[in-house]
Amino acid sequence: PEYKRKIIKTPVQRIGIFRESADKLLVSMEGNKSATAMIELTIKGSPAAKQQHELKNGTSLLPLSGPGIYALKVKCADQMEEVFIEVQ
Repeated sequence: PEYKRKIIKTPVQRIGIFRESADKLLVSMEGNKSATAMIELTIKGSPAAKQQHELKNGTSLLPLSGPGIYALKVKCADQMEEVFIEVQ
């Protein structure tokens, strides 16, 4: 029988989160240019302050609503991560 090889390419994504200023986070995504990530930003104790942002390759600024503990859920393709950031 003839053997046919398949090459499966998994896009590599790197997402960095940085404090830009007192009221903004800078989120940077590098990797596959066609990939899109969804970011959900919530502040602990205030579910009404939930924000959703779509992130493509490059950088984006996310607004913060003051001091507190923020949860960032990042979903890209079939992977999801959650990071907590305390802003004072």
